[in-house]
Amino acid sequence: MKEHDCLVSYTSYVQINEESQFLNKRIIALPQLSYQKQHKNNYIGNLTGIYNAQELGKIYSPNIRKRQDWALWLEAIQRSGKPACGIQKDLAYYRVREESMSSNKVKLLKYNFKFYKEFLGYSYLKSSYWLIRFLFEYFFVRTKYIENY
Repeated sequence: MKEHDCLVSYTSYVQINEESQFLNKRIIALPQLSYQKQHKNNYIGNLTGIYNAQELGKIYSPNIRKRQDWALWLEAIQRSGKPACGIQKDLAYYRVREESMSSNKVKLLKYNFKFYKEFLGYSYLKSSYWLIRFLFEYFFVRTKYIENY
């Protein structure tokens, strides 16, 4: 982090299954992640994120049912006043479970809406707009940072 003058950083990672077998999928960290980009979609794999608590102070995950990690990293980037640094090196394995809480993406949409509406305090209309932006980012932009090998 010091080498790149970053207060918030995160890394690329690879996915494995419940038996620790590689799924041949790599999630690539963006070289820089602005507050605006993170606002559209959660690009930081929570298992790889780190922030400088001495500089930014302690940041606690909010007491919301889901999307706490998204909220935490959004707050960290905002406090830092500059983009998070993405380290391209794979420094973690993310275990994908078939029956996990995050496996049903349709169910998670309501939590994304609630993130905008309740956590960020946006109106119904503004939250709806940002949910549409989230979907666009998820299906058309974020896929560029997923590498199948």
